[in-house]
Amino acid sequence: MSAKIPARIGAILFLLVLLHHVGFAQRLSADELNRIAESLTDQQLLTQKGKAELLRFAEKKPLEVYKGFHKAFLDEANSSVYFLNDYTDILPGRGIFPISYFDSLLNLKPDFEKEYAIREERFLATNFPTRTDVFQFLYTAAGFYRDGRSGTDSTKILADRFGAYFGPAMEPLYRDSTIEFSVSFDKDTKALEEERVKQVKPYLGWLAIFKKAGLLDAADTRMEDKFNNGKEIISSVSQRRMMDDIRALITYHDKFPYYRQQQISLLDSLIASGFINKTAATKLVENYKRDTLLNINDLALTTKNYLSLDYETEIKPFDYMTRDDYGQIPTDKIKQLYELVLQKASRLLNFKYSALEVHVLKDEAEDQMKYPNNRQFYIYVKINDILYKEMIKERELESWILPQNFQFLNHYLEDQKDPRRLYFTQHGLFTGYESQEPGTILMTLLNEKEEAFARNVYMASKISPCYNGTPGDYSYTAWERYDLTQRFTRAQVTEAVDFFLASCILKNKAQRMQLIATFREKNPVSVSNLLLELPNAFNSGGGAWTFERFLYQVNLSIKGLLQTDKDVLTAYVADYEKVPEKGDADQEMLVFSFRCKEKKYEFKVENEGQTWENNLMINTINKAFLEAGIPYGIYFLPEDSNFFRQDLLDENFVLLSPEQAEGLRNKYKGLFKVETER
Repeated sequence: MSAKIPARIGAILFLLVLLHHVGFAQRLSADELNRIAESLTDQQLLTQKGKAELLRFAEKKPLEVYKGFHKAFLDEANSSVYFLNDYTDILPGRGIFPISYFDSLLNLKPDFEKEYAIREERFLATNFPTRTDVFQFLYTAAGFYRDGRSGTDSTKILADRFGAYFGPAMEPLYRDSTIEFSVSFDKDTKALEEERVKQVKPYLGWLAIFKKAGLLDAADTRMEDKFNNGKEIISSVSQRRMMDDIRALITYHDKFPYYRQQQISLLDSLIASGFINKTAATKLVENYKRDTLLNINDLALTTKNYLSLDYETEIKPFDYMTRDDYGQIPTDKIKQLYELVLQKASRLLNFKYSALEVHVLKDEAEDQMKYPNNRQFYIYVKINDILYKEMIKERELESWILPQNFQFLNHYLEDQKDPRRLYFTQHGLFTGYESQEPGTILMTLLNEKEEAFARNVYMASKISPCYNGTPGDYSYTAWERYDLTQRFTRAQVTEAVDFFLASCILKNKAQRMQLIATFREKNPVSVSNLLLELPNAFNSGGGAWTFERFLYQVNLSIKGLLQTDKDVLTAYVADYEKVPEKGDADQEMLVFSFRCKEKKYEFKVENEGQTWENNLMINTINKAFLEAGIPYGIYFLPEDSNFFRQDLLDENFVLLSPEQAEGLRNKYKGLFKVETER
């Protein structure tokens, strides 16, 4: 214990020293406010009346604009102010809240996203007035005039009073117009890019005004850089959009000291966890650039806990963005990229690999498994002589180089009982003007505690574990690491596959290793998940399937098991007929019938929904199989199979022989949720 105390004290002292250099957001002095107000007046954004009101606002004095209005009217009047990460109706100058207000909100124990927004606003309130406060006052007052001047009675009077704050430089905001750009990446040209830059240029006038006034940092050229590059102009542009973005930049600069405080606190936690050493962390903090934050990738690059892929030289040559058709990625590119990743991963994780294969998935079932149509490729690779499989998932208009396509590396870590997992880590986005495409793509190794520290708005905008989601999920992405106590391990998958082979549920013993790798890739949580992936498993279609369609599916499955081309179930008929019922000669009943080896079977119900009640249809089919000497029956799978395959709805079933079902029932207690007759 004595050894731990000095280490912790050392970490705290380290943090305190760093915080000393961070400082706090600078409250605007009276001289600074006067200079800002004077500049805005000289640039004809503010009138003398507006200037006087701005200075009253900064001193928390009552505004002249509200004189003569009843409190009830002012309480109901609306002006949309961006506050606590949302738009709230607060009139200009009436949204100055004391620190106790934010403390009361925090005492309500909000969710994390709301909590960090409250703490940020509390930080600004502590330093009132800031540049953010001044800009908000101007923007919301102008907005009330723009939206309220066509109103009636008191609303119009108040709007006109706000309008008197502003000179002609604010006019573009009132007559706002939106430019819509429809950019085709295939047909875009340099001339079109230059034309977009020319069209947007008048909208950038706000930047010069607010930089000259000292509200926006003159050295921050992010907006100019973007809108002077036609390739970056691909969506709509408006005066409001420009003002919103300027507000985001001003707010970012005001909150920067708070952001940095939070980062240093998180950094302290990552030092304590061993992810980064104190010396490296100290250098990072000492090299903080002017108003540029650190991110998880900056930290990872100072450690040995990452695998990096350079975008230009190692990603771009192999990338392919699916547009109209899936399955078009060149297989040689797939193999080259996985070879590159395996080379880097083998050094990082200390393993040997061999037998890397890339396969194109055919339309028919492969390895006795079924796959959704949007997965056309898979790889096999041996790592330390254990076979791993990776399905390559594609999404329209997205790169195929995605976290879920490298799950096999996390499966390897699981097999080694390594507590770390690989994540795609991306830096934080505070203004929307940070680079969206980093120079490198990082897969960072984090244990569970480190991941919790890093999964924070102040450290990373997105941390995506290299795991698949459930089959049938369109994104096919897992948002959290898998809990190994809730999911089958490799040993459990192997045990189940061996049991299936011994019971002849699966028959291709020569493909044992491929079957294990295939099942493992799907992250099953129970044996019913594994059974659901067999060709002889099917479902009721969530009520959308007709009687005929269901029998058609059963017939296909039973033909496959019997290895015959001849139909077993035929003549599916669903028809109404009049059946005397309690003296009513006109009573109609729905009659379902089919034939099994020429014998006709039928049952009658009042409506189609009753076919599923009391297993009526299932028991009728099972009876037909028994009488026809067919050694299989239909068995219900547990409800957890629904959650495993999101593309399947309602009830799920599997065709098994009675001996196979009994063996499964004995080995996996409670497997079949409903007993059916046979």
